[in-house]
Amino acid sequence: MVRESFEGGQLKFLSPEEIERIHQTSLKILEEGGVKVPLSEAMEVYRKGGARIGPDDQVVKIPAKMVEEALKTAPPRILLCGRDPANDLILENRKVYAGTGGAEIHTLDLETKKLRMATLKDVADLARLVDGLRYIDFYIRPVEAQDVPLEKLDINKYYASLVNTGKHVMGNVYFPEKVKEVMSLGAMIAGSEKELRQRPILSFITSWMLSPLTLNPDVTRILLEIVKQRMPVALSSVAILGFSSPVTLAGNLTPYGFRRNVTQEDGSCIFSFH
Repeated sequence: MVRESFEGGQLKFLSPEEIERIHQTSLKILEEGGVKVPLSEAMEVYRKGGARIGPDDQVVKIPAKMVEEALKTAPPRILLCGRDPANDLILENRKVYAGTGGAEIHTLDLETKKLRMATLKDVADLARLVDGLRYIDFYIRPVEAQDVPLEKLDINKYYASLVNTGKHVMGNVYFPEKVKEVMSLGAMIAGSEKELRQRPILSFITSWMLSPLTLNPDVTRILLEIVKQRMPVALSSVAILGFSSPVTLAGNLTPYGFRRNVTQEDGSCIFSFH
């Protein structure tokens, strides 16, 4: 039993021909312009994958063939689980699910009707609220607790989320070493790390791209650790039209025109959204 989904693809801003043109242009940008990769570990991953790397710079040029081959290996189905199997999500075809999100540092206090700093209790309370909302399918903490030290925040926000909703929990971590820490928490709930990977009740988000076309080295280190642990991770690029990307919809989409599920050789899943 899984959660009911909506069917996407009904609202169309672009024609199939325009989408194909954006895709082909994105391939050209990646092959001729490339991506700046200021991190040696990530550079090596691209090198092994077949990218062209200049001898004296950090620019990786990705051949169209390399992209197309990666897309061919994309899994047709990704499972994101809830603690309650009735809340399992299956990402495939045109299925669309709705969830919360954000990282606000303030919240509106229901008692005083005034803004105040967000707390870990708010993360827990909002998880309980989401648990009871029929049309919210997964939980990303809408506020970032300000009453917990940063080095202890990741494990605490995942705990506050997981124990207060039976729906899938997705989130970020601030340090690479926290990936394993969060996984240990998930494994305690799931039964073991093997069971956690088979039924991932949690997943990660990494906003690894700095517009235009530059990897954020700190976040990329976290991404690499998540991939090593074979856990689902959402790759988020949040370019802003007219500010950090071209003002037109087509121009904004072009550098990120390939957005499909990708499976690594070790079996871990990466999926992207924008």
